[in-house]
Amino acid sequence: MSIRGSSIPFPTPQRKNSARQIAITALALLTFALAGSGCRQVPQKISGADFYPLGIYGVKSNDFGAVRAAGFNLVFGAPSLDVLETATRQGLRVVAYPPALTKGDAATAANAIVAQTADRHPGLWAWYLADEPELNRVSPAVLRERRTALRAAGANKPTAVVFYHAAEARHYAAESDIMMVDRYPVPWQPLAVASAQWRLGRLTAGRTKPFIAVLQAFDWNAHAEMLPGETNLRPPTHTELRCMVYQALAQGADGLFFYAWESGSWKLREHPATWTALQQVIGEVNDRRGLFQAEPLWWPRAYEFGASADRFNATQDASISPVLLRVTAASRTVPVGDYLLCVNTTPIAQLFSFGVPAKGLEQMPVLGEARYVPVDSDWAMDDFAPYAVHIYGPFHATEAAR
Repeated sequence: MSIRGSSIPFPTPQRKNSARQIAITALALLTFALAGSGCRQVPQKISGADFYPLGIYGVKSNDFGAVRAAGFNLVFGAPSLDVLETATRQGLRVVAYPPALTKGDAATAANAIVAQTADRHPGLWAWYLADEPELNRVSPAVLRERRTALRAAGANKPTAVVFYHAAEARHYAAESDIMMVDRYPVPWQPLAVASAQWRLGRLTAGRTKPFIAVLQAFDWNAHAEMLPGETNLRPPTHTELRCMVYQALAQGADGLFFYAWESGSWKLREHPATWTALQQVIGEVNDRRGLFQAEPLWWPRAYEFGASADRFNATQDASISPVLLRVTAASRTVPVGDYLLCVNTTPIAQLFSFGVPAKGLEQMPVLGEARYVPVDSDWAMDDFAPYAVHIYGPFHATEAAR
């Protein structure tokens, strides 16, 4: 993708007050409609037991091996047989920009053959129909023309469109088989802005259309002219990258893309701290693939914050909102079972108490942290550092519904 220029308020009464349980549970039913985690259906047609979309922009074919070794499985590229063959040899698949197919001249006829040939290649994953059309003032009619031309040329692979304003995607719904939303907030916007846009993207995509979140993995100094007046620009830290990844999971993303390997003066491998952090995060996603392909479940959520003044993030959503996930296929470090994902979307340390969707537990394991949290009367409490992620489980949820 190229660079261009609510939660409902809730009271926090005393811990043992049963009225509190009722009030917060009722509010949880209302806020679930905004949470986005229940829109995903698993499996998606773009995913599978052996494939969860993990892509990166701006990779030349001579670097395909490096990004595959880091754990990525998707890249952007031209729809040429050379690119597709090189990617396939490295174990990658390609999202390709379609050739021009709407001019009606001899070149268009030749491009139709290119599109048809590429579409039949197993290395082609999808066609990249447009990049931020709403920002570039590209109308839905133009995308409709592009899609129609692709289909007329015999190219039938899915079409993908990336948006900056997720709400605008509704105007282009018929043209995109795969919906993508990008946000690059570090350091000039709160991370919660990305989470809110991904939630809106998930809801706009609906139950059946795959949704992919596009995350920042670059330094805005490479495109400082796009952010006039902003200072202290920098790339995201490991903590911020990890927080954004799990925010995307919490909002129901079916895959992740990162921007970018190279973009303008930005070259990821020339920034070892960012490159190392990204490799660590991608490794974690692959190790926990069962979690990232899990089924989101409804449950009567209830939670409290140690400091009520910090209970909302910058977009006025709950600073931490638990998401219940059911893993049905084990991965390297995630057994089958139910898990509670909690992401601190703020730069503030939080003390967080939450109802446990299972009766009678005395403690819950914290995934990957070699510790347990005690459970008292079906409630647990934990400390969250700024942007921290804690995942509790596995357990068997007794108060969940699909």
